[in-house]
Amino acid sequence: MNHYGRQTMIRSSTRRDHSGSAGRPWSSSTIHVRSAAALLVAGAMCFLTSACKLSDTPTCVRVTEEDWSYRGAAGVRLITDHFDIRTTLRDDELRSALPAFIEACHAQYASLVRVPEAESTSRLDVFLFQSRHEWEQFTRTRFPQRQAVYRRIRSGGYTAGDVCVCYALRDRGQTLGVIAHEGMHQYLSRHISAPLPAWLNEGLATYCEAVDLAGNTPRFTPQHNLFRMNSLREALAEGRLIPLGELLNTDAGTILTQGESQRTRTYYAQSWALIAYLRHGADRSYAGRFDNLLADLLDGSFQINAQAARLTADSPATATTGESLFRFYFGDDVSAFEAGYVAYLHEVALM
Repeated sequence: MNHYGRQTMIRSSTRRDHSGSAGRPWSSSTIHVRSAAALLVAGAMCFLTSACKLSDTPTCVRVTEEDWSYRGAAGVRLITDHFDIRTTLRDDELRSALPAFIEACHAQYASLVRVPEAESTSRLDVFLFQSRHEWEQFTRTRFPQRQAVYRRIRSGGYTAGDVCVCYALRDRGQTLGVIAHEGMHQYLSRHISAPLPAWLNEGLATYCEAVDLAGNTPRFTPQHNLFRMNSLREALAEGRLIPLGELLNTDAGTILTQGESQRTRTYYAQSWALIAYLRHGADRSYAGRFDNLLADLLDGSFQINAQAARLTADSPATATTGESLFRFYFGDDVSAFEAGYVAYLHEVALM
């Protein structure tokens, strides 16, 4: 789930290959994203104030292209090393940009949660529709029991299991923003069988949002997610920070049902900042423990560790997985940790 938007510049590039043969070089996108977004269930969105322009800069990505259609709408199927993308997009340049962009995102995900190559043999399914109408039709058919929830998404898309379903938004960059965030959810769902607490799942997804593609290779800048930074500034200025204990115990779905857009922006901003603090803050004193947590995701031992922490909690019956997991890896003194975390939020607000 995600309440998404950001200030950044994105430029994307690739070369299309058909069945392994070198194809024509295609262009890249420059995206200036500047404003706030609306509440989403499992999707992402951002409003853009400038058009996305594509220009030639080659990066090689292997793509097999096939014809595909959905309910009579002509489309294309793009098969890359890690993804099976089916889309009815009518924007040829954006459609061509997808393989390189999504493969760059996958590399970023894998740099955080390192999956053995043997576990990555089957491709991840991505459906990207030209219109919300097509997206709703697909959702009703593919996920009938969840379609009422998914249709509450105002813009963007969702991840169901390891399937990503999105539709094109007002500008090219909005669509790329959906994929960058949701792709991390998709990657985690594919490779981690046990459910993750929301602060970690959403935190990792927001951590992967900020991308600088000014050169030929996308460069992820997770510490400089400008939209999340702006949301933090607003929350600090208005005294709306969510206490750490509450953040650790909150589910993103609960945030949605409350229907409070300000609180939603704060929730996602603080989830992003929490991951950034664990990886980069406090002189990296938590980075090793955070890496241990990420490593333990793959074999499921994180769940055992969270259960052990819950059993030794002051109130085991009411201890949540989210807080128990945090306590196991980062210590029981949540108050002391929160003091450093809040100080970090103020540092971020001054950037």
